Parts: sequence; C-alpha cells; structure tokens
Amino acid sequence: RHVAPPFRSTSADTTAALGTLAQKRIARDVRLLIRETGGTDGGAAGAARPLVLVKGAGAGGFDDTRRLMVRMVCGEGTAFAGETYYLQFDIEPSYPMTPPVVVFAGTPPLHKHVYSNGHICLSIIYNQGGAGGWTPSMTLHSVALSVLSMLASATRKEVAEGDASYVRRAPSNPQKSRWLFEDDKC
Repeated sequence: RHVAPPFRSTSADTTAALGTLAQKRIARDVRLLIRETGGTDGGAAGAARPLVLVKGAGAGGFDDTRRLMVRMVCGEGTAFAGETYYLQFDIEPSYPMTPPVVVFAGTPPLHKHVYSNGHICLSIIYNQGGAGGWTPSMTLHSVALSVLSMLASATRKEVAEGDASYVRRAPSNPQKSRWLFEDDKC
C-alpha cells in the first residue's frame, strides 16, 4: 500500500473562497471522478485501479475541494509499469474558466515532460493567452487521464531537458511559467 505524500502549496489563491460556479463544477467533477474510477481510496480494492481520488485537503476531506489528490498507477507494458504517482490539483476560484494548478506531489516520474519539482509540460493544463489547450469543458478526470496517457505513451524514462535550470528559476506555481508546447511524442 502506498502512502500519499503530503500536500504542498502551489498557489496562494487556494485559500480564497471558491465562487458558486466553481463549487458546483468541482462537486460535479468529484462525483465524475469517483464514478469513473470506481470510488475513493478503498484500500486493497482501490489499489488495482489506474486512477483513484485519494483525498481532499484539510479536515474537510472531500468537502474541502480547493485541493484534491489523485493516485495514479501506471499500467503493465509501459515504461512506468506498476509505479504509483500522485497528482495534486489546486482549484482556483475561477475554475472551470481557468485550469486547476496540476503538479506531481512526492517523487515525480522521470519523463521528458515532467520536471523534478513536479511541474508538468502538457498543454491542456495551461491557458496562456490562447496558447494552452485548457477549455472549461475539461474535467479533473480528463486531466488525470491525459497525464496517465502521457506516461503510458513514453517509450523510456528520461529526465526533462533543462530540468536543473528550469527548477532553479521556476515559480512555485507552474501556471506562471511560459511553456513552449512543441511536440507530442515521447
């Protein structure tokens, strides 16, 4: 059994009150995530599922929806077969009009689009003046599934190009980085 890493703060805005639209949408997204993944962390039964919602932040559990964590287990036949990682979602008050802040919590995978600080270079989780791929129709489940798919499509484990340099200068919130999305092959 894997123990989820502690939450880490990636945005000061996560402590702000969520708007009504965001609250309703997050509640819907959490229900969808639970339905599509077979439930919340259910011990041994949940261990075999590729995606499982493991918790919300703080004493509020799943009722505190400003920060959620999803456990992902990579499938057999992939470069990351059987490995477990945790995605942390920090939900902004303007969600779903703006994307959640998504990072790997704990030890991130060695992948050419994942930096050692947990930041992920994947267009769908950013909205950079039209350069990103985020749309309000995306859900927390679709984001988690896309990250899992990104890992599954990798043919080998490798450190992101320029990792040390990026990590040294990167803001704590990856939404404030300028990303260049130039390939979709790993």
